[in-house]
Amino acid sequence: MKQLFILLSFLLCTFTASSQSKLFFGINAGPDFTLDNSLPLPTPDASFRNKPSWNFLARIGTDIGHNSRIRLDLGSIDMNSRLTYNYNSSPPDPEVPVKTELAIHTAVLNFNYDYKAISFEKFDVYASAGLRAQFPTSKKETTTYSDNREVETTRVITQFNKSLYGFGAGIVLKYKHSDKAAFTLSPDYSHYFEGLNKGNSSSVKRLNLSVGVEYRLSME
Repeated sequence: MKQLFILLSFLLCTFTASSQSKLFFGINAGPDFTLDNSLPLPTPDASFRNKPSWNFLARIGTDIGHNSRIRLDLGSIDMNSRLTYNYNSSPPDPEVPVKTELAIHTAVLNFNYDYKAISFEKFDVYASAGLRAQFPTSKKETTTYSDNREVETTRVITQFNKSLYGFGAGIVLKYKHSDKAAFTLSPDYSHYFEGLNKGNSSSVKRLNLSVGVEYRLSME
């Protein structure tokens, strides 16, 4: 999968160099919802909740036909979760955990093919599909105990998976402010083949919504 990403990035650079008049750049940001981060499922003794976070993406792409284009999105996402324990101890036992907060910073790389399905004078709708790569770069796992101590632990992530690959699909709603500038709204779903813990039976799934701007170069 890594080799395929390298090949597609090379092809994008080739298209970019040969057709600079069709090149566009963009910046996007918005909320990100982790539907499944492949970590512990709820049990009678604990409940797990993923918190909404934010995504920030830089975009470069090029047209490859009248209704088609390819683009590469590069950015970062913070994945935040909480594991709440339901242990009962009376009197409170200082060794009994109350909750574990998990924060994972990850870099993302998305390669997409966009097809213009609907077009008006000022408004375009693209159907999008492509490959996804996610590279968790750091994690912080903090467990709070009954005596309010906060300790860095490895209760949730025991074998950190530092590269995840998968696929995704979405749409791009594009409002053309001018011949060069446009505003975009992009809901997107990503499904990865692995989890944050190596060997987990479930995999990471994310849904995000980003708004942004695109600027098209004119080299002619």
